[in-house]
Amino acid sequence: MNFTLKQLADLVGGTLHGPDRTISGVQDLQNAHPEHLTFLANQKYRHFLQTTRAGGILLEQHYPEVDTSQIVVSNPYYAYARIMWQFYPSSTPAHPESKASIDPTAQVDPSAVVNGATIASGAMIESGVVLYPGVYIGSNVHIGPDSQLFPGVVVYAGCRLGARVIVHANTVLGSDGYGYATHQGQHHKIPHIGTLTVEDDVEIGAACAIDRGVLGEARIGKGCKIDNLVHIGHNCSIGEHCLITAQCGFAGSATLGDNVVFGGQCGVNGHISITSDSMFVAKSGVTKNIDSSGVYAGFPAVPQKQWQRESAALRRLESLNRRVQKLESQLEQLQEKPSHEN
Repeated sequence: MNFTLKQLADLVGGTLHGPDRTISGVQDLQNAHPEHLTFLANQKYRHFLQTTRAGGILLEQHYPEVDTSQIVVSNPYYAYARIMWQFYPSSTPAHPESKASIDPTAQVDPSAVVNGATIASGAMIESGVVLYPGVYIGSNVHIGPDSQLFPGVVVYAGCRLGARVIVHANTVLGSDGYGYATHQGQHHKIPHIGTLTVEDDVEIGAACAIDRGVLGEARIGKGCKIDNLVHIGHNCSIGEHCLITAQCGFAGSATLGDNVVFGGQCGVNGHISITSDSMFVAKSGVTKNIDSSGVYAGFPAVPQKQWQRESAALRRLESLNRRVQKLESQLEQLQEKPSHEN
């Protein structure tokens, strides 16, 4: 399905600056090609305006120094959502069948063990895979050799799992992320047409939720070990050999380097990056980029030694307050005494 930039500008009530051209899809600033429309809704990514290859950009104001054609609208994120629905009107994956089955177009290796799982059209299940009862494999999913998916695991359409991946019960891979554009007090869903790749030798615990990309690929790097009850939002990129323990949460578009370690119940803000070989104490809250490897703790997360000093100082506040009150009382008493002349 193709549209011209002028047609898209008219659809969203925007003003086109620059030459008109035909657009066949939507992509983010970094990965767009000339046939794509992209958008700028977060000024953090403004520097990509100079390097994007997109055929057109949705944004809130016109940038004359940028050569790319621009559609100026009051709410670029909402306009992007509306245009996404034009290009991808049926982005929601089909519902699982009511009973266990293998679609005739799926390719299942004879050595795979399929115990009452449902496998949708176009899926590829390689040798040595074990699918336990209640597993649902969406259309065009690829599962690498010797992987195991325990009961109740759901893999949405288009996701890719590497070799020797273990996914424990009731985990959901590739669901839509928390993406909505707010316009005039209403929240409008953003279609999630990207995918999720889980690389080789990853183990994912029970009852986790790992979202797909909105446009491109969300990724879990090889060798990662993820505990139970972890949520990883859309567009996240997790590096290789990371360790993520229970109840951690990652907001959308967070990027981790390799060998990053998280204690339980840590939280990571969206659109930030964390360098390789970093470690976070349980309950840490990461609110900004971490550019230096080391051990971090607290909320907001700071180097652990700094957090320990600040925590120790905080524990001394009560006794310090009592001392100050005592000194103030003594000062008041001194001020109330009558003065005596010599």
